[in-house]
Amino acid sequence: LIDQETAAKIGTKLEILLIDGTVDRWEEHIRKRNKELEKSDDKDDRFLASYPFKRENVEDFAKFCLESGGFEIC
Repeated sequence: LIDQETAAKIGTKLEILLIDGTVDRWEEHIRKRNKELEKSDDKDDRFLASYPFKRENVEDFAKFCLESGGFEIC
């Protein structure tokens, strides 16, 4: 259970990381890593490459956290 205060802290921290460029740098890092993993002979590496990291998802989750009033992870 994520209470309202914790949800707000998560949302605020994510907004800071969006503003300071951390999320953009991480998105680029994961994109490059996934390109390399796609070439791997290891099926687990190739599977891992199918998980992208998108700035838009972080923006959406930050907004959700700030507006949710708290939430539960099932």
